[in-house]
Amino acid sequence: MKAAIRWIKTNASVYNIDANKIAVLGCSAGGTLAALLGTNENKKFEDDGENLDYSSEVHAIVDIDGIVDFTNPAESGKDSDPTKPSAGKLWFGYSFKENPSVWKEASPLNQVNEKTAPIIFINSSQNRFHAGRDEMIEKLKSLNIYYEVQTIPDTPHTFWLFHPWFETTVNYTVTFLNYIFKN
Repeated sequence: MKAAIRWIKTNASVYNIDANKIAVLGCSAGGTLAALLGTNENKKFEDDGENLDYSSEVHAIVDIDGIVDFTNPAESGKDSDPTKPSAGKLWFGYSFKENPSVWKEASPLNQVNEKTAPIIFINSSQNRFHAGRDEMIEKLKSLNIYYEVQTIPDTPHTFWLFHPWFETTVNYTVTFLNYIFKN
């Protein structure tokens, strides 16, 4: 993802892109990845590929129902049955108990820093997908980083795919990006 951002910045003039106004958006696991990309300044996650003259920094994050803390018991406590590994274990290769440091490092909550981009959390009414959001907001507040939270009542996790919530999701996203990138 960081290499893709650098590629976009390298080719900004070719595609008429404002390299100072790059937003990332993702839904569910993609929302988590967008949040991780927008918070992470850890050089460990930079590859040694191409376009290294450009930063992988982004300027806005749209996290649509992506969790930001894998260590939250709603996520980390799911590996009690070895025949049914959690999504986290499948993704990281380890259960939380086997390797908690990987789970912590992959949590955008633990990557928040002064360079974190402004973020909007667009959430379903499913509390599981809010894991870490409130703690991340506290960190954002302490660093004076702009954030918004829009929780859409009575919605399933995949709300953004369906009418009438698709339109609501688009409107929240556009309003946020217009605010962040005003002018």
